[in-house]
Amino acid sequence: MKKSSNGADAPKLSRRERECLDILYRNGEATVSEVQGAMADAPSYSAVRATLNVLVAAERVIVPLQPEYYALEGITYLMATIDRVKASLNPDLTVEGIVLTMWDPRNRLAHQVADEVNKHFRVFKSIIPRNVRLSEAPSHGLPALLYDVGSKGAQGYLSLAREILDALAARRRATAGADAAADHRPAGKGARTRT
Repeated sequence: MKKSSNGADAPKLSRRERECLDILYRNGEATVSEVQGAMADAPSYSAVRATLNVLVAAERVIVPLQPEYYALEGITYLMATIDRVKASLNPDLTVEGIVLTMWDPRNRLAHQVADEVNKHFRVFKSIIPRNVRLSEAPSHGLPALLYDVGSKGAQGYLSLAREILDALAARRRATAGADAAADHRPAGKGARTRT
């Protein structure tokens, strides 16, 4: 088994997986500097290899969670996998947050699961409701936003997108502010100055 950059055992990759990684990393920094962001939708946790590949390539993870008991139990396993990936293959991986999906406000269990998840994770304010139009869209070969942008489900996804973009913008502003402050910091005791 090959060693990763930090010395941990790296999983053997199939030829197809290596080709995908080559495409992702071809042109190195030029590609990264041109791309503002990308989103990969990994299959359910039962497709372990695909989920693992996405976690190794990702910087941040948004976890959709149907507010039901078995989904709550499954998130424990997913978080353990994320911790293992961080420890061995991708130390920069962070969980951006949990988004509640297939939300039915009439379901008391949904509220209990949401309360429990809120105790342990950052949960997005945007909630994706259970919605027939979301279920119909794939059967018509369309994403929900093109199938019925006015549906409650599509509006939930638009709200989530706005929330994510606002958080990214705030993070960029904070980073820019910190960088600007560092550039204008006066030379003090122990600071290096050019002569």
